[in-house]
Amino acid sequence: MMIMGCHFFIHQKKQLKYWDDWIDIPWVKNPYRCVLEYRSREDLKINHHLAHLEDSYTLLSIKEVQNFQKTFKRFFKPMDLSLWIKMLDDWKEALERNQDITDVMGPPPYKVYDAILKLFEASYLAISWADYSYLPPNNHLWQHYLGSPCEGYQASNPFENIILIFNTMGYYEIQEAIKVMYSNSKKEDTFLIQNITNFRFTLKWLLQTGWVLLQTDYYPASWLNPDILDYINCPFSIEELRIWKPIYLSAAESENLNLTLSILYHNIDIREFIYEVEDQLIQSITDKQAIETTDSDLNTETILLKILDVITLLATDFCKSKSKIKEGLNYKEL
Repeated sequence: MMIMGCHFFIHQKKQLKYWDDWIDIPWVKNPYRCVLEYRSREDLKINHHLAHLEDSYTLLSIKEVQNFQKTFKRFFKPMDLSLWIKMLDDWKEALERNQDITDVMGPPPYKVYDAILKLFEASYLAISWADYSYLPPNNHLWQHYLGSPCEGYQASNPFENIILIFNTMGYYEIQEAIKVMYSNSKKEDTFLIQNITNFRFTLKWLLQTGWVLLQTDYYPASWLNPDILDYINCPFSIEELRIWKPIYLSAAESENLNLTLSILYHNIDIREFIYEVEDQLIQSITDKQAIETTDSDLNTETILLKILDVITLLATDFCKSKSKIKEGLNYKEL
């Protein structure tokens, strides 16, 4: 039944009226993938092409995971459906007679076993696709590694999450709040106190998004298309967008963002780093005494400001591309 079902899918896909762009997703290399020399020891594990799948998949290649139809088509290359059915029927008859199946004409049994097992895995992948539970390539990073599950395929797009970063606060507000966090001044900052909850989530999304951008070898091509987003929260007003330039990044850092991010996140445990930053935020609000700023704090502040500049550069690039359509852009007020 499984073999017949896979064969039917290949040849009747158009009649089944499935969306080709949902099955035949075009994939591209992640342009912000972490530079090889800065990857962590666990990189191979968390970025394995099967890591995002929740069931036990072991045989599918990268391209087969990206498009399960490839497995279906490869299965029928050596033999068509009628020959597969005939061979399996002959196997069944041989086993019922206690005969050796190796005497049956066809591929060696071990090759047949591997082919059927791979087809089985691809069929399970197809079922998850049909149930609209087809997992994005970085699902495990959001859900299990960071504890921030994303609802839906598009929601796992790190560029979609950049929208959240600038949802309630603009670039200059985030920048100033970071500086206040690491200031040793006794003066209370009213804006930060009033927006503590929003800023906490903004910081978390900022750090998570920068880290997720460095993971995963391939992205669906649509993730890099700003027109796929219903709206974009611009970090600036229209006037500010025209003149803004990153002040915490050098010219070289601004031109090679994946290298810059790779260096910024090198040797950082992202989960522990988020906890440390949140702890610093709470201390800056609750401790009325001046907190002595250490060299480590200054380094963390610099990292945060640089990550903010990188993410802002990506956001402004999306804004400028989206502005050609002049729809779905939310600018900040001056």
